[in-house]
Order: sequence, then structure tokens, then C-alpha cells
Amino acid sequence: MPRFGPASRAPGFYSDAALPRTAFERVLSSSGNRAWSAGWASACFAELEPLVAEYLDRIMPPTLTALVCAGLLEERCIARGCHRVWGLRPDALLLSLNVERLRCARCHHEIAAASDEAGYWEGAPCLRVFCGGAYARARSDDQAYYRSLYGHGHVHRVVAREHTSLLDRDVRETMERRFIASGRGEGWPWDPNVLSATSTFGIGR
Repeated sequence: MPRFGPASRAPGFYSDAALPRTAFERVLSSSGNRAWSAGWASACFAELEPLVAEYLDRIMPPTLTALVCAGLLEERCIARGCHRVWGLRPDALLLSLNVERLRCARCHHEIAAASDEAGYWEGAPCLRVFCGGAYARARSDDQAYYRSLYGHGHVHRVVAREHTSLLDRDVRETMERRFIASGRGEGWPWDPNVLSATSTFGIGR
């Protein structure tokens, strides 16, 4: 799956209608803007049928029905106009500790997949559907770097403090001593190892 964090776009739900200011994305767009599903279908099936985007109104409904019957999606109706919405079922998600990274050869977008399913993603169209690239396994040395980094605990916490003339002298001098000790490897884990100060502070002292 793609990377996910505070700055990432939150996953959404499919809907059969445009629902403004919600976390729902319309399966088929009636405007000039192409929906993600249209771009993805074109990326996957354009070699077999160049005009696949013209048939989405006949492809997507039975596809969603099949995914619901297979237990992968859950279909619900919401109050406003009884519009149908679809989302992944939590019990259909499988988690794995053995993962491999794949990278798009064109835009370098990366995803992580379970090792026993990475083969399905190799050669698959990029999730940035208008990119036009395809995924390939990342180099083994790239994958081993982060696995080794986080697995052996060689991670340094950043403890930043502001070093300004607004601090009382005893507080400032204590901070300076702890910062120096941290740089020598003699301090405590919570001692500052990054100080932020303006150039005018040194002149003011």
C-alpha cells in the first residue's frame, strides 16, 4: 500500500454520486475531470481495449457488486438521497511483517507490498494513474538499509531547544552545558542535541 502519514491524503470511499465536502469520491465522474477509477482502468486495460474509459458505466457497477460478494467491499446507503457508498471491509485486510518495496520506473513513486504478493505488483501500472509508469522491485540494498536501521535501533532522537537572550542566564548556561555534553556522548537521552539561535544573539551577548 502507499505510504501513509500526517501529511498524506486520507483514504476515501467510493460513491455513486458527487457528495461535496465529504470523504467520498465518485466512481464515475460526470464532469470533464477524470475520476481515479477511469484513469486506473485505462492504465490497466488500455492495451487490450484503448476505449475502455468509454465503457466504465458498464464495467464499474458489476465490478463493485463482485467485490461486495467476495467480501472485500462493504456497500451501504447514506441518508441523503439514499446514495450508495463502498468501502474496504476491515476483516478483509491482511497485515504482514515481511514486506518489499516497489518503485515506479518513471515517477519513482514507492509502495510497500507483502513479500508473497510483491510479484502481483511487479509490472503493475503506477497508482499515480496519469503517470504512465510501472512498478519494479526496489534494489535489495535499498530495502536492507531501512530494515537494518530500524531493526538495530541505531536511531537518534532529535531534541531541539531555542537558545535566545530571553532565557535566564542560569537556564541558558545549563542548556549550553547539556548541549556540549550531548555532543560528546556524555549527556542524558533528553539533553538537547540541536540548538536554534539567531545570528544577532551572539552579538548581543
